[in-house]
Amino acid sequence: MHKLAYNYIFQNAFDTFKVFETITYKSFGVVIEGHSKSIWQILNHIIIWQSFQINQITNNI
Repeated sequence: MHKLAYNYIFQNAFDTFKVFETITYKSFGVVIEGHSKSIWQILNHIIIWQSFQINQITNNI
């Protein structure tokens, strides 16, 4: 059986966990100049969207 080479597939991917290592909890609610949403608002949107998509896939809507 052929094993996928994940290191090759994701070698140029952006590592989001490294970004979160440098962000303090106090900055999550701050809207950065030039942006319309805070980090918390964006993450909350992603969580809600993920739940919606899971419900779509599992036909729970």
